[in-house]
Amino acid sequence: WELGAMDALPDYMIICFLALFNTTNDIVYMKYKENGVYIFPHVKKAWADFCKAMLVEAKWSKMGYTPSLKEYLENAWVSSATTIGVVHAYFGTEQPVTDDAIESLNNKPDLLYYSAMILRLCNDLATSSAELERGDVPSAIQCQMHEGHTTEQVARKNIENLVLEMWKKLNESVYDSAFEESFIKIVVNNARTAHSIYRHGDGIGVQDHESKKRVTELLFKPFSI
Repeated sequence: WELGAMDALPDYMIICFLALFNTTNDIVYMKYKENGVYIFPHVKKAWADFCKAMLVEAKWSKMGYTPSLKEYLENAWVSSATTIGVVHAYFGTEQPVTDDAIESLNNKPDLLYYSAMILRLCNDLATSSAELERGDVPSAIQCQMHEGHTTEQVARKNIENLVLEMWKKLNESVYDSAFEESFIKIVVNNARTAHSIYRHGDGIGVQDHESKKRVTELLFKPFSI
């Protein structure tokens, strides 16, 4: 994690590295200045884990490899980027930062895992066809089809059932969490947001009429009374 690492990068990656490096260091500085809490090791770990997960997917794509569903999900919940978001959210809230909570966060608690899994599976259900056409790594849908020798319709139904199972486990994990209620709500809302974003397809990658309509209604149009 140093600027000298840029020397080994191609030109097109330098701007990405600088953006990540500068933004992360600014966040760490502000948190330490305001609260005296040094969060760099935890933020760095979240980004390192995410980059490693993305590298695994890149290798699968280059090899034309279709992993088993279990193998895919063990990596995909990290590549969903949920960990990055919630780690930053934890240190960005006003709740006290405790050693127990940090230890739990570093050990990837069930609360985080199931929320990330829901986001990943909702994403796959909405985007798998388009991503496959672009040459991306197979999603949970394709992994299920390949492993179970099933049709896409059957595979989708299985993944939808898996989402429901993840919700049951997420709700259970709420009661065993070491975190404050404010942070628990953030993690649970991450899963809820996934359903909203991907309800009508890829609500992030495809800015179609439906996505614009929902954002406009949420932010700019008053409620009818």
